[in-house]
Amino acid sequence: MPAITPLKKKGKSKIWKGECPDGNCVDGFSVSAPVWDPKIDVLTAFKEVRPEGKHVHGKYWVDAHKELGGE
Repeated sequence: MPAITPLKKKGKSKIWKGECPDGNCVDGFSVSAPVWDPKIDVLTAFKEVRPEGKHVHGKYWVDAHKELGGE
């Protein structure tokens, strides 16, 4: 799983940034999640929507409650 670091808060969302796990790639990605979701929940939810393969690029939105089976 790629590492993420907090980038900024935007309203009720927190934006996390990360680098592509392929060491030869300079592109990165961002993940927006509810501000109250802890980092471990964001990473776990991101695992559910992350594209297959070794490259990760783009912008993603996750909600740990939704991705992890909450109602």
